[in-house]
Amino acid sequence: MLKCTGTGLLFRIVSTRLYLSVLAHQGGWDELLFVASPIVLIIGLLAVANKRAKAVQREREASSSSNEVSQPD
Repeated sequence: MLKCTGTGLLFRIVSTRLYLSVLAHQGGWDELLFVASPIVLIIGLLAVANKRAKAVQREREASSSSNEVSQPD
């Protein structure tokens, strides 16, 4: 077995840390999840809120139009 001393040991430590940092980085897809997940969540919540608001608006319009028809002039 070879012993690493001096510059060889330093090179081995640096290359190992570089290798581990590349593995820890994962090529950027994990950072994409950190950005995309909240954006997708907010878009989904806005879509649900918009759908509910349109349903409430339709219900109010329907009730106001039925009130207008039932009240004679």
